[in-house]
Amino acid sequence: MRVPKLASFQPHRHALMMMRALRAMVLGVFAAAAVLTPVAQGITTEAKQAIVVDAETGFVLYEKNARQQMAPSSMTKTMTAYVVFNAIKAGQLTLDTQVTVSEKARRRGGSTMWLEQGQKVSVKDLLIGLIVVSGNDAAIALAEGFAGSEPEFAKIMNATAVAIGMLDSNFVNASGWPDDGHLSTAWDLAILGQRLISDHPDFYSYFSRESFKFNDIIQNNRNPVLRDDALGVDGIKTGHTNAGGYGVMISAVRDGRRVIVVLNGTTSKEDRKNEAEHLTDWALRAYGNYSLFRAGQVIEHAPVWLGQEDSVPLVAQYGLRMTLPRHTYENLRAQVNYRSPIPAPVQVGAEIGTLILSGPGIDPEEIPVIAGASVDSVGRLERVSTGIRYIVFGLAD
Repeated sequence: MRVPKLASFQPHRHALMMMRALRAMVLGVFAAAAVLTPVAQGITTEAKQAIVVDAETGFVLYEKNARQQMAPSSMTKTMTAYVVFNAIKAGQLTLDTQVTVSEKARRRGGSTMWLEQGQKVSVKDLLIGLIVVSGNDAAIALAEGFAGSEPEFAKIMNATAVAIGMLDSNFVNASGWPDDGHLSTAWDLAILGQRLISDHPDFYSYFSRESFKFNDIIQNNRNPVLRDDALGVDGIKTGHTNAGGYGVMISAVRDGRRVIVVLNGTTSKEDRKNEAEHLTDWALRAYGNYSLFRAGQVIEHAPVWLGQEDSVPLVAQYGLRMTLPRHTYENLRAQVNYRSPIPAPVQVGAEIGTLILSGPGIDPEEIPVIAGASVDSVGRLERVSTGIRYIVFGLAD
């Protein structure tokens, strides 16, 4: 099994190093071809583009046309929010900063929070209007309030996209309004979703708000599966245009494990909801994250030839945590291979052999194991004596 991984996801260092040791298919932006696990081959979706990712490890559980450029529609607003969150974190804006609504913002159609031209609105209210009610007017107001104009804000969006590894995206506006060249991919949006959650956990709660009242108008969140107790969905963002179809970015948590699902190109709100529920439940049910080894954990004691100690501990150099199909974890097997006995002297940290992990439906993976301690050689006379005993009696000690 070669499971592709989102390069821009940031697992803990020990997990990242072990993923490298496992020779998993780590993508620079994406691997040349995504190879699905046997379990993933049994899942399908009617969406034109889709991706399902484990948020902790970055392992891609399923993908369909995930690198195919598409119209991201209002899912664009997740990037707009991310840029503004970055600006607040950097001290360039505050939640209380007042923005004056322009004529362009007021006149923009589609989803709106009903801003009025000349009205002064706080960045906080604009963000909530952007996220909860998908306000196109809020997107333009935020763009103009921070960058002076929407085209200048789009330049910041694109620079930010490149910085976090969204290399197949190009943003022309802040709202996702249909525009030539305004494109992204499911893969890139999954990267964005993970970075938004990890970089701005305090602001991420905005995406779970069920409604927002502004100008005496109450509007509900458009996320069709938000607050689904069975799924554990707590964000992120929907979108729809004629060119892109119905899409949604979803993040869900069950038993402490988070997955991110992005899909686009469904034909109706109902289909979008059904496909989102289907993929999310499957990802949480069929897979789990498992800590297989701790850094420095003793795997085995290996015999030492002509050493002052009879054996040396073999240890895992890094901790190992993996996303695996649940049936694979239950039947996972481990075997340590090395040349025995190990000749002294042995230096701590020296690579001694490999730990081979295997299980149903996965290709065997080889992980280096190292010496957990140093073992000095015995003296010259004892070496000679031991050599004679070996020649005469065939004994190793």
